[in-house]
Amino acid sequence: MEIIIENTVPTNATSKTDSSTDMLYFAARSVAETLLKNGLFSKKEYAEIDTILLEKYPSSLGRLLSENA
Repeated sequence: MEIIIENTVPTNATSKTDSSTDMLYFAARSVAETLLKNGLFSKKEYAEIDTILLEKYPSSLGRLLSENA
C-alpha cells in the first residue's frame, strides 16, 4: 500500500501565472506612462489605455495601484 502525503495547508501565495500577468501589465503600463510624460498621450487617453490593460492583463496589484480601476 502506497502512502501519499500532501500539503493541505491553504496559502495566499501568488501563482506563476499571476506574477507573469503582473509583469506584462506593468511593462505595458510603463510604456504608456512614458508616452504620457513625453506628451504623446493625453491624460484621458492614458486612462483609457490603463483600463484596457487591466482588462487584458488582470492584475491584483495593478488594480490596487491604478487610478482607473
